[in-house]
Amino acid sequence: AAAAVAGSKQECVDLFRKAADQHNNFTKECMQGQGFDRHLMGLRIMAVESGSKMPALFEDPVYSRGVSFRLSTSQVIGPFHCAFGPVVKNGYGICYNIRDDDIVFVASSLNDCPDTSTPRICAEIRRSAEDLMALCMGSQASKL
Repeated sequence: AAAAVAGSKQECVDLFRKAADQHNNFTKECMQGQGFDRHLMGLRIMAVESGSKMPALFEDPVYSRGVSFRLSTSQVIGPFHCAFGPVVKNGYGICYNIRDDDIVFVASSLNDCPDTSTPRICAEIRRSAEDLMALCMGSQASKL
C-alpha cells in the first residue's frame, strides 16, 4: 500500500491519481474496441466457427498464460448488485459498483481451490479501500 512507496503523502496521492487516470484511459480504449483481448477472441471464435485450423498463436503457451486472468473484474453501474464466478480455477470474480456514498464489491472464488479465499480477498479489498481513503483525505485535491 502507500506505506510501501517512498515519499510524501502528496506524492503517493499523485501516483494514485496517475494510475487511476491510466486505468480510465485503458477502459475508454476497451470501450472503443481497442482492447487487444477482444480482437484475439474474435479471431479465435471465427476460426472455430469456420472449422479452420486454429492459428498457431492460440496454441502457444504464452498466449494461454496471457488470457488466464486470475483476477476478473467488472464494474456495474446502477442501483443493483451483480456477481459472477472466476474465469480460471485458481482465480476470483469481482464485481463492483461505485455509488455516491459507497462502493459495493461482490467477490467469488471456487471453494475447492486451496489457492483462493473469498473472505481473505474481501478483507484485502476493504483494507485497501480504507488505506486509499486515509491517504486521500486531506490531500490538496481530495476529490478522486
